[in-house]
Amino acid sequence: MSKKNVAMTSSGAEIRKKPLSLRIWNNRGYYVMFLPVLIFVLILYYWPMLGVRYAFYEYKPVGTPTFVGWANFEKMFGTNIKAFMTAFTNTLELSIVRLLLTNLAAIIVSLFLNEMGNLFAKKTLQTIIYLPHFMSWAVVASIFSLFLSPSSTG
Repeated sequence: MSKKNVAMTSSGAEIRKKPLSLRIWNNRGYYVMFLPVLIFVLILYYWPMLGVRYAFYEYKPVGTPTFVGWANFEKMFGTNIKAFMTAFTNTLELSIVRLLLTNLAAIIVSLFLNEMGNLFAKKTLQTIIYLPHFMSWAVVASIFSLFLSPSSTG
């Protein structure tokens, strides 16, 4: 018996492992369910990375881009290092401040919601807060415009 087809259990007993192709075939339903997630990740996270190639081109809105190699990076890090560092620092500061403020606001709102005594008011406020996450912005805008319209229906 081959050692690569044998697995040890926690009690020390040896069991035979099925071949990989048979294990994949037996679990094909799980792979089919995973397929939309894989496609979603590939399209939304990795496909945009193909645009990195434009960093090596002199891009013009009209006409074909010309390949310039590392010239754009040399220009960015060479003569304009002060402007680059300023932009980089500003981006980092804005990202950190946004991260801290959004997390702090979420924690404060959740603590306030947790301390509310009236269950009906608590659930209503939770619904109002989370409603935009589950509905399209156009639907939310039309609902609020109906609520706030000065006509007799609002």
